[in-house]
Amino acid sequence: MVSEKGTEKLLHIRENPNVGAVRFAGWTVAEGGPKQWRSVQIQGTVEVISSNEPRFGPALDKYNLVRLSKARAYRRFDLIEVTPVQIYYFDTTLGADKYSVYQLWRRDGDVPSSN
Repeated sequence: MVSEKGTEKLLHIRENPNVGAVRFAGWTVAEGGPKQWRSVQIQGTVEVISSNEPRFGPALDKYNLVRLSKARAYRRFDLIEVTPVQIYYFDTTLGADKYSVYQLWRRDGDVPSSN
């Protein structure tokens, strides 16, 4: 992830690298249409990669900047590297293929019992 330097978010991350994040796409009552829902919930740890570190440039290249020059990105941003510990994936369309709509991945490989 990319973040502006000096933000409160980066301050908190440096104090506590344990994070959780969610990304979803789904229906609302106003939209009508199919009732489908997809979300990803990630729990893990993060590390801030400052622009003065050698790995900043190669990591920044993955973003394919379009509205900002690379030189300006070096002045404005720090990068945040996420190491997932657990990922939940929820997708209502998986039920049609007889899969569970909830999928779980854990770094240690443990699979919860299905009670």
